Amino acid sequence: MIYMKLETYMMMSDEYTHTERQERSVPSGGENLKPSGAGTANLFNLDFLHEANSMESIQSKPLVTYNRSQELIWVGGCPRSGTTLSRAMLDAHPDIRCGEETHIIPLMLDFHAKQLINPFMKQRLADAHVTGDVIGDALAAYILTIVWKHGDMAPRLCNKDPMVLNHIEMVLNMFPNSKFMMMIRDGRAVCHSMIDREVAIGGFDTKTYRGCLEDWNRLVDRQYKACTWAGTQKCRIQYYEQLVLHPEEEMVEILEYLGIPWNDAVLHHADTIGQDGGVQLAP
Repeated sequence: MIYMKLETYMMMSDEYTHTERQERSVPSGGENLKPSGAGTANLFNLDFLHEANSMESIQSKPLVTYNRSQELIWVGGCPRSGTTLSRAMLDAHPDIRCGEETHIIPLMLDFHAKQLINPFMKQRLADAHVTGDVIGDALAAYILTIVWKHGDMAPRLCNKDPMVLNHIEMVLNMFPNSKFMMMIRDGRAVCHSMIDREVAIGGFDTKTYRGCLEDWNRLVDRQYKACTWAGTQKCRIQYYEQLVLHPEEEMVEILEYLGIPWNDAVLHHADTIGQDGGVQLAP
């Protein structure tokens, strides 16, 4: 048996190296990140053990490097607009891993956005020499670690937290090669889904259709403006109804937009739900 060890990467470079998705011998816990010794607070060993039967198989296994230049995929839109369907179809592709909603990423983006426009907090941060770049670097490392470590490894990482699209500009500042997909669904269907299923969504009136539609219109308008600001090379508007009626045609366009080769697995995502390496859904 031959082993290959990957170790000693600079944490301050925001760079993390993994084996490809098919390799599952890497532990998922925090033990992967170990201090390398006294006086080297920014230096860590990413101590992975990759098992292989031959040197040829080791050399044939590509490595995936996760850093801030990564082409991250962000799926968002108003909740109940087909974001789960679209991410499940992407998740079925062997080169993509989205995983369940993290919930924490949009909360952190909201928190930081509010602090940076608060005059009192801005002054306190300036007095402490905590600049926007410092905060951006810290937030980027935090987000990248969550996206990376909450699921299997893959050449392309994806996040499905609908409200992230409220902060497209902030995300692009941290991860400039990101691509977004905004799901849009008929507002009447969205509100019926929320009210009929009694789904509580922050900022939405889920008791009356009029109030819900007003909230839907406000959120979609905000995200649509952010998406069009980013441009068609960075943000794709995807209509839920078209994805349901014409899944193959729409997925061909989606994968082309993302720069990912076609794979029939995206049309059979339901067959992989709950399986190892397949689509994972939150309970």
